[in-house]
Amino acid sequence: MHRFFLPPEACAQEFCQLSEPDARHAQQVLRLKPGDSVQIIDGQGGVLEGRTEDIQRQSVTVQVTHRRVQQRPQQRLGLALALLKPKALDLAMQKAVELGAEQIWLLQCDRSVARWHSGEVKAKMQKWETHLLEAMKQCGQAWKPSLHAPEPLAFWIQAFPSTHRVFYGDLDEGMEKPTLLEAAFEQTYELGCWCVGPEGDFTPEERTLLRQKGARPCSLGDLVLRSETAALSGLSVLSQLAYRRTQHEP
Repeated sequence: MHRFFLPPEACAQEFCQLSEPDARHAQQVLRLKPGDSVQIIDGQGGVLEGRTEDIQRQSVTVQVTHRRVQQRPQQRLGLALALLKPKALDLAMQKAVELGAEQIWLLQCDRSVARWHSGEVKAKMQKWETHLLEAMKQCGQAWKPSLHAPEPLAFWIQAFPSTHRVFYGDLDEGMEKPTLLEAAFEQTYELGCWCVGPEGDFTPEERTLLRQKGARPCSLGDLVLRSETAALSGLSVLSQLAYRRTQHEP
């Protein structure tokens, strides 16, 4: 079924209008006709089933026939990711949505190659927000993730809530550490955040700071993964663990 996005206030009535970009996509790419079944997600857990009622050159009207709420996971997921090059960052953030991340923090680390200048932040954030919406529509995620503008790792970890747990990938071969699965399995938390450094890894000072603030160093195995691969690998582990706990806990 074809899926679109509208904010809650735009789909509160029986009939609603698709956004202009979605209307163009519905007509020019999907070639939808009146009576076709569609789905609308509102970013706040709402999932609306409906059918196209009126298709004009610049607009598409949908009649809502059924509404439901997609339950929010009991154990939530987050991703804290060092700034990467655009293609790698795009891949990581889109797939993070598909894996269920509801919070995405962008970190400026000492070894980050990518740098966002102050004048670029607003435009880049708008671009990534659009990409996240596209990922939501693709996978059926009805909860819109919160995307946080880049900030230094030290500022981010200082403000991190005590009810959350941070697990970070550590490439220091001289340190004995558990796998991410082992570390996450033995802890309870409201939100599990997987923290991934830049291609050159966190600096020793950054790793020390993370540990001092309660973050748990973890391993994903013997291979050295690219940052975007490590981000998806770690989120997959936490996502499966959260799903398992949901299935086994009342």
